[in-house]
Amino acid sequence: MAEALRRTEDAARTLEQFQWVIEEWNKLDRNRERRERDHENLRGDVPLEFQAVPDPNIAPLWMNLPRFRQLCQGNFLDIIFSCPYELHELTANCFISKLFFTLSDEQKEVLYCLFVKQYSTTRLAVLRGSPTEISESCG
Repeated sequence: MAEALRRTEDAARTLEQFQWVIEEWNKLDRNRERRERDHENLRGDVPLEFQAVPDPNIAPLWMNLPRFRQLCQGNFLDIIFSCPYELHELTANCFISKLFFTLSDEQKEVLYCLFVKQYSTTRLAVLRGSPTEISESCG
């Protein structure tokens, strides 16, 4: 469709033809934006924990977790790619995604733990089995 529209744009000679081409491009843009909006997580500024029951009596506690609620809403990509080795899939920016893809596995693990999971450097050091190395370099 876009290729045919480009050809029509090149062949347009009158003002009416150009206005028709502009209207068609706008229609394609609106359709693309609508498709992108359909795939966005549209919860706004409200945290996923907002409607969680504090002490559930009937449903198990794990059903209140944000991950489970996200999965029920159909927002499963964050859960699928929640792993340090798929870090490049968590961003839509192509440049950053390529940078993440070229990192070593150790670098991906450190980035994932510090920025996605938001672990402290001390906790990361314990997980990686070297509590003195990171603690001394940060302190």
